[in-house]
Amino acid sequence: MIIGGFSLLTQIVQNFEKFTAHASIGNAEGVRECLGAKFPYAPVILMSWAWMGHHLFF
Repeated sequence: MIIGGFSLLTQIVQNFEKFTAHASIGNAEGVRECLGAKFPYAPVILMSWAWMGHHLFF
């Protein structure tokens, strides 16, 4: 959740002007374009492996 939230926040900050313009007129397609189409799952998987490994071995 933290990694996904950070990724979402980063996308909004990078496209802040476009995001606010599309959000103010209610253009959902433009907002989706600003948020990006891909979500990085690799950090989420890495964190889950580390968490599971910590619980199994410690």
